[in-house]
Amino acid sequence: MSEGSQPSIAFIDLAAQRRRLGDKIDKAVMGAVNAGAYIMGPEVKEFEKQLPEFGQAKHCLSCANGTEAIVLPLMAWGIKSVPCRSLSILTRIPITWILPISRQPSLR
Repeated sequence: MSEGSQPSIAFIDLAAQRRRLGDKIDKAVMGAVNAGAYIMGPEVKEFEKQLPEFGQAKHCLSCANGTEAIVLPLMAWGIKSVPCRSLSILTRIPITWILPISRQPSLR
């Protein structure tokens, strides 16, 4: 290590995970690909069965991405508009695709 450099600490050892889980992952992915069941296929149903057991929850709803994870509960709660000042920019961006953002009145 050269002077002034800091040691590298791996956050997640993906290579080790791949060595441990690679065959299982390959089999599951190819099963879904070969079945053509990408949306709500048997793998998704099994995931939604196992996740609440793992997380000790009553229910589970999987979603395609983080945007859906933010927007689905808001829609379920009947929230039709979100005050702009109550959201960070990283949350505001995906929500604006679905819900209108209330603008604060201008004091000009």
